[in-house]
Formats: sequence, structure tokens, C-alpha cells
Amino acid sequence: MAKSTPKNPKLWAATKAAAKQKFDVYPCVPLNSLAVTPEGLATCEELQDSLAQGIRKFVLAYDIGTDHLVWSKLVQVHTFDEAPTVEMYKKTGFSLVCTPGHSWVVERELSTKGKPGPKGTPGIRFLDRQLILTENLNTHMDLVWCGRPLAGSGFEGKSWHKHQDWVSAVLEMTPDQREVFLASAIIYDGCDQGESAIRDGRTFGFTQKNLNHYYAAVLAAFCNGYYVSMYQKTEDIKGATLIRGKRTHNTQNLHVRPALTQPVWCPETEHGTWVMLQDKVVCVTGNSAYANAWAAKEYKKKGGTWGGADNRVKKK
Repeated sequence: MAKSTPKNPKLWAATKAAAKQKFDVYPCVPLNSLAVTPEGLATCEELQDSLAQGIRKFVLAYDIGTDHLVWSKLVQVHTFDEAPTVEMYKKTGFSLVCTPGHSWVVERELSTKGKPGPKGTPGIRFLDRQLILTENLNTHMDLVWCGRPLAGSGFEGKSWHKHQDWVSAVLEMTPDQREVFLASAIIYDGCDQGESAIRDGRTFGFTQKNLNHYYAAVLAAFCNGYYVSMYQKTEDIKGATLIRGKRTHNTQNLHVRPALTQPVWCPETEHGTWVMLQDKVVCVTGNSAYANAWAAKEYKKKGGTWGGADNRVKKK
């Protein structure tokens, strides 16, 4: 894998050590977590490779202000070789792994006039969204799990075929096109589980052996604002539960326990968020913009530079 390398390794090591001591956080997720680009799912290595070649990728992210999924320019990829992680889980089966300092988009209803009394006026109530660290989550929050539909330029379907890359095709579709694609996937490879008590939504089940078709259906649902939960049905068949009308995950009965010390990573985007696919979960999550970003700025401030033939853009 092509990498940018510091021309002053001693200075880089010193600034990284200072950053870790200053922040004492590793706002990241395990290396098996994937990001979403317009071309499809991407690993940490693939995004690092793109940056090393001077290619600025776009990553699927979430705009906190508009509540929509958006494409956001990749700023940097942060990694830590050894970081303590925790498992966030519910006994219902939901589970994911991150560092204690990793951030999540939290949605809460607030009032401009404080808490309403039994006979008082309720005041002006509004939804507030902000990034909260894992270690600061409490049981009175809603995690924003997916956003309002991702806009698309539109899919030209005159010359499609079954074995093309449907993941990238889904990502360029308009919301209406995506909904039709999802409907056809459910009709032929899924089931309708009816109305759900959760957010008055409707729940669908979907199974698929072909991974490209599977992730295309999963992302079609997620990019149109569905809550998605994935599972392994058999050794070679994956399944998913898709809930229309549920875009948040409440923190009631959410548990956090220590997990492994392991390599972690996180892409930094211009919106401060990104969409993560990890094991059974696809969700909105926060950026890494703490220790490694500070270290890089400090390294540059002290005269440090980067080298390696791979990270230079060749002009024609």
C-alpha cells in the first residue's frame, strides 16, 4: 500500500506522542469497518492509497444542519496501531465496536424556556443535534443512525445488465429510482413483515447470496432513510432487516463494556461525519479530528515535511 512518510521520523514520533498525551483519546473504529464512496465500499487502506496518490475521494457522510446524507470530501485518514476499544451493545442483538473517544451524532428535543410545568407553557421546542463522545452517552439520547435521502444525479438504465456493479449504480440513483430498485429487491428476494411499532414504520426482510446485490439493496434502503440491521443467515447467505420510518436509535438499555486493544482508523471529512459499515451495522458516525490531526499540524508547524514518490501529483 502506498503511504506518505514523514521526512523527519523523530519529529513525527515526538508530535504523535505529544498528541496522545494531550488528548488521551483515539476517536476511531476497528480496521474491519468500511466507508462508502461513490464507487462503493472502501477500506482504510484503499482511502489511504487514494490520498497518497493525490486523489481526494468523496465519502458518504451526514450533514448535521440539514439532516441529509451527503457526499463529503475526504480530508485525512487517521490510524492508531494500538488503541483501547469498547463494545456498545443491547441485549436485543445490536452491537458495534469503537474507542471511548469516538463521537456519535446525537439528537435531543430541547426547549427555549426550560422544562414545561404541569400548568405552564411548553415553550418553543426544537431538535438539537451534536457530536457526543461514546464515554459521554447517557440513556436519554437518540443516536442519529441514518439521514434523510441522499440526492443522486440519476441512473441511466438503458444498457444495464444483471452482473454489473449495482452498489455504485444505487449510489448515483435519485431517491425515487432507489425506492423502485429496493421494491424490486424485496419483491423477488425479500419479505414484507408489515407495520412496525417502532416509529410507525414498515419492516422488510431481505436475503441474498450475491454480495454485490446484497450491499446494493442494503445501501438503497440506508440512502433513502431506512434503519438497516444486517445478519449472517447461513454460511453463504446474508440477511438484513430494513425499517422504513426509523432513523434514530435510542440509548435506553445501551451497554458499554471493554473490548480489545487493537489497530483502529477513522476518515476525516469536511462535514465532521461519515457513514460506517461494521459487521451487522451501517450507520452515521463522527469523525476523527483530534490527536492525529493535531499531531500533523504540530509536525508541519515545527518544520516537518512529507516524502515518498507515491504522494506527489504528477502534472501533465
